Amino acid sequence: MIKIPASIQKTINVLTLFVFTLPVIVIVLKNYRYLIPLPIFLDILSKIMSVILITSCLSLPLLLFSSIKVLGKLITGILYAPVCVFLLLLQPNEYITSSLTIDERNIHLTNNFIFPDANTVYHLYECNSNDLECKEIKDFFLSSGFNSFSTELVADGNDVYVFANGYLKYTYGKVSRIFDITLVDPVSLGSYDYFIAASKYTDPEIIVLYRVNSVTLTNAEVLPFQYATSSYSNIELKIDEEANKILIYVDNKLIYIYVPAS
Repeated sequence: MIKIPASIQKTINVLTLFVFTLPVIVIVLKNYRYLIPLPIFLDILSKIMSVILITSCLSLPLLLFSSIKVLGKLITGILYAPVCVFLLLLQPNEYITSSLTIDERNIHLTNNFIFPDANTVYHLYECNSNDLECKEIKDFFLSSGFNSFSTELVADGNDVYVFANGYLKYTYGKVSRIFDITLVDPVSLGSYDYFIAASKYTDPEIIVLYRVNSVTLTNAEVLPFQYATSSYSNIELKIDEEANKILIYVDNKLIYIYVPAS
């Protein structure tokens, strides 16, 4: 039988017991979030949680070589399971994907993989200028599993538009709206794809026109068109390539023309 030096056994004992204090450390850190700017806090928390999970994984097999009695090893091993589950439920991998500043407010969009549900959720936060006072505005379950979207925040006046993979998902402002309906197929003109999207759960529905880069699905731009309607079944989006124009029809009537800047 391999004899483990006493000094190593003591180190293993300390490491094993330290794991049980880690959830407390994380809870304390979360309770004092208001003292740390949100971007720095998320970065620190992510690194701490990575250390915690690695330490937990190493401690369990090392437990076999500790000087703790057999019964103590058994009890400690049983207690490890809820500790590990607790750490996973803390959602340690939230990080910022997009940010912008508008009217001395910082808007942040974060990506967070939630282990129990196997979903990737995006959180939209509004913070003051130093990122200490923050509130969560909205969360989005945009994907299932580890898939993540290319996200972008775009300011238009006092409104913030949230895009994911080139699709408009949400607007935050004086009136916030969910956009999850692309009414018609996009059309391409130059280096951009043009989309019409409609709001959900509003009466009337608000229809907007926007464009994104055809290749990267970024550089989103909300165009100067909004249309309120109770029914959007007869809306068409067309292009006039010779005249370099985007045309919007409702009930076969031309209601809007957009001419991209040359």
